[in-house]
Amino acid sequence: MPRYLNKPVITAISVQTVWIVIVVIFFITLGVFHSKFYSFGPGPDLKIPFINIVIDTWWKWTGIEAYMMVDAAVRVYCSNVVDPWVMTVALGPQGSLDMTQSMTLFFVNLYWTMPMVKALFAMALGFTQVDFLLSEIVTIFITGLVSSTYIVYNKPYMPFNYGYKFLPRKQYTQQQQQQQEEEESVIAHDVRDDAEIDHRRTVHGKGENS
Repeated sequence: MPRYLNKPVITAISVQTVWIVIVVIFFITLGVFHSKFYSFGPGPDLKIPFINIVIDTWWKWTGIEAYMMVDAAVRVYCSNVVDPWVMTVALGPQGSLDMTQSMTLFFVNLYWTMPMVKALFAMALGFTQVDFLLSEIVTIFITGLVSSTYIVYNKPYMPFNYGYKFLPRKQYTQQQQQQQEEEESVIAHDVRDDAEIDHRRTVHGKGENS
């Protein structure tokens, strides 16, 4: 593994993955698959929570599956595209807006509010039966992979801009020293320029006085 990779991020994701595996194994040992939740297809006991619509035909079941997949795709796509804009451009502490203030407020609050409308009809639908949840998980993975791949591969790969803190101490010290020397060189150059400008002003002032 390259030493300039972001080790804290990799460590955190690894911990999360191991934890999920432990959770799955734990609930399997509890016999969770004997629950009605782990059934497939329509049935008289399959109801949408809170509104009690029975999904007892394949036509209804297919419609719910289609809804879960499209909803997951839209949710992940909008999250990958809009969330960075909201956190950096629209509501970030620095920089300028790429739209007027009123338009920015409109789109930010529309983005936050509209997803709640579906809660009026399908709250907790993914926890009705496992086949709905599995289709949502697969769609989230595929949509996230496609949208994030487009975003990532449109950014330059410059690992030492961010990963230098995770270099070995000796290499990191050398890089830090080189960066400091470059900054000192720029400062010295600016000082020489300022001194030269002051000298010219002084000579020009004496010439005018004489």
